[in-house]
Parts: sequence; structure tokens; C-alpha cells
Amino acid sequence: MAKLSGVKTLDMTNGEVTKVEYNGEVYAKVGGKAQVGDLVLVNDAGDLGDYDKGDYFETVDDGRFRANNNGWRNANDAVFSYRYTILRKQSVQSDGFKLVTDREPKAGDFVKYTESPYSFIKVGKYYEITEIDGGDPCHYDEDGDSVFPSYVEKYEFYEKVAKPETLTHNGATYTLVDRKAQPGDVVVFTESHRDYAQNGKPYLVDDRNEITDEEGDRISVYNDGLSYNRTPANVKVYEPQVAPVAVEKPLCVGDYAKVVRNVLEYEEGNVVKIIGDKASGDVNSFDFKVEFVNVTGRSKYIDQTHGYIDSKEIVRATDEEVAKAKAELNRPKVGDYVRLLDGNGVARKGDIAKIVRDDGSGVPFEIEYLNGKYAGWKIADEVEKISAEEVEQHRAEQAELARWAAIGRKPNKYKKGDIAKLITTDGSIYFGEISSTEGSTVKFKHLHVIRYGTTTERTKNLTLITPVEQRFDLTEQSE
Repeated sequence: MAKLSGVKTLDMTNGEVTKVEYNGEVYAKVGGKAQVGDLVLVNDAGDLGDYDKGDYFETVDDGRFRANNNGWRNANDAVFSYRYTILRKQSVQSDGFKLVTDREPKAGDFVKYTESPYSFIKVGKYYEITEIDGGDPCHYDEDGDSVFPSYVEKYEFYEKVAKPETLTHNGATYTLVDRKAQPGDVVVFTESHRDYAQNGKPYLVDDRNEITDEEGDRISVYNDGLSYNRTPANVKVYEPQVAPVAVEKPLCVGDYAKVVRNVLEYEEGNVVKIIGDKASGDVNSFDFKVEFVNVTGRSKYIDQTHGYIDSKEIVRATDEEVAKAKAELNRPKVGDYVRLLDGNGVARKGDIAKIVRDDGSGVPFEIEYLNGKYAGWKIADEVEKISAEEVEQHRAEQAELARWAAIGRKPNKYKKGDIAKLITTDGSIYFGEISSTEGSTVKFKHLHVIRYGTTTERTKNLTLITPVEQRFDLTEQSE
């Protein structure tokens, strides 16, 4: 199994992940060796290349897990174990069973199999342990025979737990706890001697550790006088259920980040990609080395593509922010040359033009042809920025079209008697006369290497030197 997705961080201590949630189950950091079903968090990817810092994996047996390249790694490897944090399932199951991880199983516990090669053992069913025989737990299978789980291998031990008592008050859910009341809790009296504090009714504890009684007066939760009898033993306390607050995974190499204020060569809102950190040895005085996506700060050097920044200056960038930054990076600006992706009454699809104005409107770009002629207005989706090399190629193609048009022909339309230059695939140059034409090929009569005679050549390998209409030698012969 490759790295896991959907792992939520629930708690951290001094920057170290100590509790996470995955597939509805809570996992907590444990010491010692990894066991089957544990989660492995990579803290140091090193130079192995088959996982990244922050990746999570699930062990399949004795600490082994499948890395991102489908190769196997072992979290219990003595050489590399320092790279990992081991987290073990801790949550109570919805069916009232809790995984046993901090002690050996005992009689009265239950065993559940995650895999079973036998028909007399059902995967997912809880079997009660009837005895511990020689240190090994034993239970009855579907046929009523005694079974030792160690013979099957893929199993987990559970203990039966009572579901917590809860109540709902003013739309919120509260869970029974064994402690004195605090502000925000709900209390229920069981043996109150006063009608204004009724037994069995929930009361919300305010910020002064008091409740509002049936007469609208604020009274203390506890009063152990014989006429009141509101003692800790007679007051049930319920605390509010609060959904776990997911702690965002720390930024690491490979993440995109957004700059939160103007600093160094960055401006607020710029997006960068983290390509190095202190753990990788790429930086010293800063937290991260970053690759620019759309960095626009004034102190940015021309052609600068990366820089350095501290973690306090950035936050994780959303997918939408990254996409917008990349789009802005590729957005044409005044002076850029573009290819038209859509035509209109003035311009044609595929034409090359130059942006001469950007007014920031819905149709922002005024464009003109390379000869300075007006070509209309375009939206961003109707133009594609092109390189200087493409522009020069276009100029050359236009010049070639003009040359042929000047003699009344279409490009590469040769005639008998034309003088042309031939460049072969090995770079050799020959001059010759066109003796006949047939489609995209011609008969080429070599002039300065007479022994080559006449060869068949493709017109794409020829350059017109002198059209037959402008040959002085033929004019003189005709006279």
C-alpha cells in the first residue's frame, strides 16, 4: 500500500505529531516497535527517494510497509527507525469494543481476525477469550473447538467497553464525566431537596460556576447543607462534546505556499513551491528554499527563479490559489507576441500579433499585426503567448510568401528554367536548373557538378535563386 491520504492531525507536542485520525479511527503515538495495523509517519525522508517527509503508511506485519515505489520498508529497522513516528489505533469502536494496545490480553477480552484462512473463523467477528493457556489466549471457533489466535496470525485484541452516557441540551450534546462541574458543563441533580433545583433536569453552568434555577435566580451548583443536598455525589456532570480540531500538517518540501506579507523579494499573495528545508541540508539561515511561481517583489533579480524564506512568512496555498498564480504567470502583457486562437472580422485564427494595450477589462488586449496594422481586441482565452524564436520564424515565413507573391507565384511553385539552390540532408550545397516539375518534386540539372547530371529533388529542399522570367541569359538568346 502506498502512502495514505486523508490522515488528519489531531494533536501535536512541540511540533511533533502525537495523535491523528484516519478512516474514522484515532491513532496515538506509541513507543517501541511497530505492530500490524500501525500508522508510520515519515519524519526524515533522507535520500532514499521512495517516500517524502510527512507521508503516512500502514504496516502490514512486524513494522513492514510498502513505500511509494512499491518497494518494502520496515519501521523497526534499527538503522532507520529514527526516521519514523509510530501511531497505534486508540479509538473505541462503534460497536462498543476498544483495541487493547497497552497490556497483554486476558480472559474476558475479545479477539477479532483481520484475515482468516479457515472456514471456522469469521473475519471481523469478536470471539471471547475464555482462558489464557501457557501465556496464549484461547477461544472457541464456529465449530465449538478451542483455537489459539497465534496459529492464525492476522488478529487484534479488544476489550468490551460501555458506551458513554450522553444527553442533549439546547441542541448540543454532552457526555457524562467523573469530576466537579466547570463553566460550560451541564449538571443534573439526583437528590436535590429544593423544587427550584429539580432532580433529573439539566442545568447549564455559567461563567460563575452557577446555574439559573426554576425561579430565575442564580444559585451555586454545590451546596452541601442538609436542606439542599447538592453535593458532588448527588450531581451528575456532563461536559460538551467538541469535535477534534484538526491541526494542519506542517509545510514541507513539495508543498505550495502563499506569502502573507511583503518581505525580501516577495509581495503579499505571491505563491512559491518549497523545494528544500533544513532537514534536507538545502538551507541554513532560513527555514525553506523555494521555487518562484509568481513572485513579483521589487528586490527580485532579473531571471531569478528561486529564493529563501522563513515559515512565519508563508501559509499553505490552496489549489485555487496555485492555479490562479500559474495562470497569472502565463498571462500575456503589453509588448508580448501572441498567436490568435480565435478569429473575428479583423483577425484570423493562427495569425501572429503583438499586444499593444491592456486595459484590465473583460476584453483587455488590443492587438496589432507585426506590420503595425490594427488587429482588434481579444480576451485572455483567445490568445497564446509565443516565444521570440516563433516570431522570427513567422517573419521569415512572411518574407518568403512576399518573395513568391512578387513574381506572381505561390510558395515552392517552380517552373522549367528556374535557377535554384539545393541543400541536401548532409548539408551539401548545389546549384542547378529546373528542367521539369511534377507535384512536390522537380528534375534538378546540376550546373557546377556536371557529372551528377539530372536528379529528382523535393521542392522543400530548394531555394529559388532566379526565376526563369528574370534570367538574362535566356533573354539574350531570345533576342
